[in-house]
Amino acid sequence: MRLPVLAVAALASLSAEVANAQSADTSNSRAFCAVVSERGSTPRCSHDTFQQCRDTISGVGGLCIPNSFYQPPAGTRRVARR
Repeated sequence: MRLPVLAVAALASLSAEVANAQSADTSNSRAFCAVVSERGSTPRCSHDTFQQCRDTISGVGGLCIPNSFYQPPAGTRRVARR
């Protein structure tokens, strides 16, 4: 029972870190954020593709998450895959 509570707390903390990183630097607002395994590291939201993000964390550990604050350029749209 403890594991789900810890997972929710970790995700909430991660979300807050991404929000803080985005508000601190609006030029760093790309589609994906790399969260390096180092404790207390700031998410790096400078990746246009998931693969770019994966390349960044390769060898150092971490994870890639979608940037919830990302706004695509005007005139572009995402196409849903079926």
